[in-house]
Amino acid sequence: MSEHKKILKSASLISGCTLISRILGLIRDIVTAKLFGTGMVADAFFVAFTFPNLFRRLFGEGALNSAFVPVFSEYISHDKKKAGFYMANITLSILFIILSSVVLLAIGITAIIPCFFSISEKLQLTFHLLQIMSPYMIFICLAALFMGILHSFKHFLIPAIAPVILNIFWIGAIIYICPKFGETLSVKIYGLAIAVFLSGIIQLLIHVPFAIKKGLKIKFQFDLKNSGVKKVFKLIIPVIAASTLTQSNVLVDTIFAYILGPGMQSSLWYSQRILHFPLGVFGIAMSAAILPHLSHLAAQKQIHKIMHTLSFAIRIIFMIIIPCTTLLLILNLPIIKLFFERGNFDAISSANTAFALFFYSIGLIGFAGNRITTQAFYAVQNTKTPIKIALFCMILNIILNLILMWPLKQGGLALASSISGIVQFGLLIYCLKDKIGIMEFKPIIICFGKVCLISMIMALVCIFSYQYIEHMAFFPAKKFAMVFVPLGLSTLTVAGLTSLLHLDDIKIFLKGGYV
Repeated sequence: MSEHKKILKSASLISGCTLISRILGLIRDIVTAKLFGTGMVADAFFVAFTFPNLFRRLFGEGALNSAFVPVFSEYISHDKKKAGFYMANITLSILFIILSSVVLLAIGITAIIPCFFSISEKLQLTFHLLQIMSPYMIFICLAALFMGILHSFKHFLIPAIAPVILNIFWIGAIIYICPKFGETLSVKIYGLAIAVFLSGIIQLLIHVPFAIKKGLKIKFQFDLKNSGVKKVFKLIIPVIAASTLTQSNVLVDTIFAYILGPGMQSSLWYSQRILHFPLGVFGIAMSAAILPHLSHLAAQKQIHKIMHTLSFAIRIIFMIIIPCTTLLLILNLPIIKLFFERGNFDAISSANTAFALFFYSIGLIGFAGNRITTQAFYAVQNTKTPIKIALFCMILNIILNLILMWPLKQGGLALASSISGIVQFGLLIYCLKDKIGIMEFKPIIICFGKVCLISMIMALVCIFSYQYIEHMAFFPAKKFAMVFVPLGLSTLTVAGLTSLLHLDDIKIFLKGGYV
């Protein structure tokens, strides 16, 4: 099997598991909102969950893999598995000590503060929930390291399945466990906190047998002088900084949305939930699949193959994301109405959220492209260039927010993110030639032109089918049909035109022949 087919196989596997996770995540949000609403108890839980979840995003989910996989892959590529596993054990040990210290500090602070200060009921509940959930941070970050080991051996199934576990535990807790804790919401919420804690343990344990099967003998080993460990922690600091800048963009947008007034922040949040479907299922999946392949090529000094593989990955992203962007630009309002418009989420809420989603959709190609291109820098252990570009684009995002938020409200904030995301993608591509090598632009440009043509034809099919159903008499499943009939016809259109225009890579992906 060729390297490109291996990447497609890995990406399609991760995409399938991510799709399941996203669907369960949507169900999770629906059942959580139904039981806990948006009151004091829900606020306390989400604030408490933010702490371990932030560590998962900044440290466990991306940064650790991006720093560990290239270094570990270097050992594997040079037949130094024993030395690689020794380095992995040291990293595990150091990571466990750091994370345990942070968790103990968090539990200690939240236990001491109420002894000396009078705090509100909401803050008291937040502290109690944080004490239960903070160990989740240890489990999920250690699981990320095991995930990196498996990724380095091109084993993607278990790491792809693991994120589904949290959503299963979460949904199960709301349906079965929370009602048994008591009558009030402030008591029921403890069932959900315990479910998060337990899901972290399972997400860690599910990786262990497979890592052992690859040859890892888990031991507590401590050697700060190990060259591989030094390299991992040297690389991880800029990666965490780059991730922090990305999260800072979200925080800045939240602050500006708060300034705009009620409803603006929630409209951004719900629109992002929809945007993360294609971004997670395709963009993030491809970035996770491509890093080990690029890292092995970098370890073997095959720079030309790195750029060839990166060109291939960008073409695949164009083939998937550009049609997705087109669909979101057309179907943003019916999608929001289908998934969220019920109860207190009324027609005005749908319109505000769809408006934000429209402008976020413009930047989808940039958001996905950044994930892919950044991995090329990480594969060759260059972490400084992405952070410099991320810093510049964060400043650009703030400036654009100040310019666009007043005429376009929440749409302006979304558009600012989209523009800065596309600029970031362009800068990363531009810097590749100086830091890594020359990109194969001709096949990318040809692919981009063909996919844009396909998307324009698909857009006509989508618009006509949507308008036809919209003008039909009301029937019970009309909301569902207004989204999924145009979506189905558009998918068939893309599949047919792909064959006519000889886009072979996307035909493989659509057929799922390598899953």
